[in-house]
Amino acid sequence: MKKQSNVKILVTYHQPAPLLESDMFVPINGGRANLKTKLANNNISEEDYTWLLDNTVGDDTGENISKENDRYNEMTILYWAWKNYEKLGNPDYIGLMHYRRHFIFKDWSMPKAGRWTFDYPFFSEKYVKDLQCEPEIVQKYLNEYDCLYAYYPLKLTVYKHYKISPAHRIEELDFIVETIKKSFPDIYPSAQKYINGYNQYFCNMFIMKKALFNKYCKFVFAMLSEFDKWRDTSDYSIEEKRFFISERITGIFIQYLIDSGEKCCPLNISFLENTEIKKEIKPAYPKNNIPVIFSVDNMYAPYLGVTLSSLVKNSKPTNNYDISILYRELSENNKEKLKSLLEGYSNISLRFVDITAYLADIDMNSLFLDVEHISIATYYRFSIAKIFSNYKKVLYLDSDLIINSDIAELYLYDIQDNWLGAAVDIRESIPVKLDNHRFGCSWKDYVANTLGLKNPYKYFQAGVLIFNIEQFIKNNVEEKLFEMAKKLKTPYLQDQDILNAVCYKHISFISVAWNIEWQILFEYPNYRQILLADYYKQYIEALKNKKIIHYASPIKPWNEPERQLADYWWKYARLTPYYEELIKRMSNQNKYNPIVNNVRKVFHANFIEKIFSVKNSVSKRHKVITIFGIRFKIKRN
Repeated sequence: MKKQSNVKILVTYHQPAPLLESDMFVPINGGRANLKTKLANNNISEEDYTWLLDNTVGDDTGENISKENDRYNEMTILYWAWKNYEKLGNPDYIGLMHYRRHFIFKDWSMPKAGRWTFDYPFFSEKYVKDLQCEPEIVQKYLNEYDCLYAYYPLKLTVYKHYKISPAHRIEELDFIVETIKKSFPDIYPSAQKYINGYNQYFCNMFIMKKALFNKYCKFVFAMLSEFDKWRDTSDYSIEEKRFFISERITGIFIQYLIDSGEKCCPLNISFLENTEIKKEIKPAYPKNNIPVIFSVDNMYAPYLGVTLSSLVKNSKPTNNYDISILYRELSENNKEKLKSLLEGYSNISLRFVDITAYLADIDMNSLFLDVEHISIATYYRFSIAKIFSNYKKVLYLDSDLIINSDIAELYLYDIQDNWLGAAVDIRESIPVKLDNHRFGCSWKDYVANTLGLKNPYKYFQAGVLIFNIEQFIKNNVEEKLFEMAKKLKTPYLQDQDILNAVCYKHISFISVAWNIEWQILFEYPNYRQILLADYYKQYIEALKNKKIIHYASPIKPWNEPERQLADYWWKYARLTPYYEELIKRMSNQNKYNPIVNNVRKVFHANFIEKIFSVKNSVSKRHKVITIFGIRFKIKRN
C-alpha cells in the first residue's frame, strides 16, 4: 500500500467566495501586493479586503511577482509557489484550481464531443459531494498518475480557437511556438502537435509531481519573460494585456508530458455560476433599529423604488431604519438607483443580500410554479429567520405597496410568542363567504381542508409580515414551510398559501390599515353587501387611516393609474429615478388597454378573477387563451 502523499492544491481568489475546507487546499490571493492600492481606489470594498486578508495566503512574500498580477493573472501565484515551495511544506504534489473552477475527482468516461465543464448554479453540500475531493480519493489518482489536468475537447484546433477568441492576437501564439523552437527544441514537436490538435488543456489547472512542477515553471516563466519583452502593448486594451497565452503554454507543456510517456490523466472541471458566500448579517444600528426586508428581481426593482420612496418620506429622524433587499439577480444599475433614494438620510441603512448562498441546497425552481404577476423572489421570505438570525424581530414587505405612515409603528406591534404578525386577508374572505369556485374548486373547502385552517375566515395576507425570528428558529419553521411546499405542490396563491398552512395557529393579527387590499374596491364594488360585518367595519376604518396600501392584484397602479387609490402610488413614483421608465412601461403594457377594458366590461369581476393566466399550471379543467396579447385562464366545458 502506497503512503499518503503530501498534496497542496492552490485555490486562487481575488474576491470573497466559498472556501473548500481541507488541509489539502490552500486559498491564495493573487496580486496581494496591489490589494491596498485597490482599496484606496475603491476597486475593492473594505469588507472584501478584510475577508481576503483573513481567509487567504498572499503571493507577495519572499521572491514574487505579485505586482504583475494584472497581466500575469494566476501565474503570479504559481511563481510564488515555485520560489517559496518550502512555505507550503515542501509537498510531493502541487496543483492549482480557481475559486469558481474545481477539479471533479470522480469516475468518468470520455465524451464523444462537447466541453468537459459541469456547470453548477452555486456552492452547496451537493456541489462538494459531486467534486469528491476528499484526500483519500485524490490519493487514488496520485497512486496511478504523475499529472492531472483539465481537459476540453473542442471542434476547433487550439490555433484556430486562439485566433477567433476575443482579446487574443494570433501573432502571440506564433511568437510562442517560434521561441519554443529556438529555446526548447525538445518541446517543439509537442507544441506543434498541441496547437494543431483538438484536445485543449485550459485554465492553468493541474496537479503535478514536484519534479514535473519545477520543470514546468522553468519552461513557462522563461517563455513568459521572453513574451513580455517582445510584446508592444501600446495599442492593447486592458483585457488584451492579460497573459491569456499562459494557458496555451501550459497546454503545450502537458502535451509534452503526455508525449514523453509521463503518466497523465485528464479530469472534468466544474464551473460555479454564483460564488456569493453567506455573510453574517447584524443590526445596522445599536439603538432604535427598525429592520425592514424586501425581496426583488430586476423586473420589480422600479416598483420597489416607489415603495422605498414612500418609506423614506414617512420616516422619522428619531428612528434608525435598517433596510435589506434580498435578491438573486439584480443589476448594479438598479442597486445604484435604489441607493440614491436614501441619499442624505444618515438614519437609513440599505444593504443588498444575494440570497443564492442561503438557498444553495434548495431547488426553488422545481418547488414552485412561477405565476405571471408573481416572481419566485416572493419565496425568499421562507428563509428570513436563517438569514437574519441575529435579530429578534423583522418586518417583511412586498414591493407592490406604498407606506403612508412611519413603518416603525408597525415594528412596535407586540406579537408575543407568535411566529408571525399579519393582517387578515379580507379580499379572500369574500369567496369563502360566497363559497365561490376558484381554480376549479371550492375556495372555502380548499382553505379549510387542503390548507387546514379550521376557521377559513382567518386566512392572512402575506405581503406585510412581522417575523418573530426567535420563534421561527426555535420551531424550525423554515423546514416546515419547504416541507409544506412539497406537500401542496401547486398552491393556488403560492407562498401565501404555504405560510397560512404552516403558521395559522401562530398568528398575531394586526390592523388591516397596515395592509389595505386595493382590489376589493373594483373587484367587489358591492363589498358593503357581501363582506362580513366585522370585516366591513375594519376595511372602512382602514380606508380612513391608510397606513399601507397594498396593490395585491394582477391589476397594478402602474398599468391602470385611473383606478381608485392608484394616485397614492404615483405620488411616490414621481420621486424616484425610475419615473420615466415607469411611464414607458405603462405605455407599452397598455398598448391594447382600450380593447382589454371593453373585454372587462363584458364579464363580471368574479369571472375576470378566474381567467388571469397562471403559467405552468394549466390543469385538465382549464385552458389558457391569449386575447390581444393578454393571457387568460378559463374553465373548460
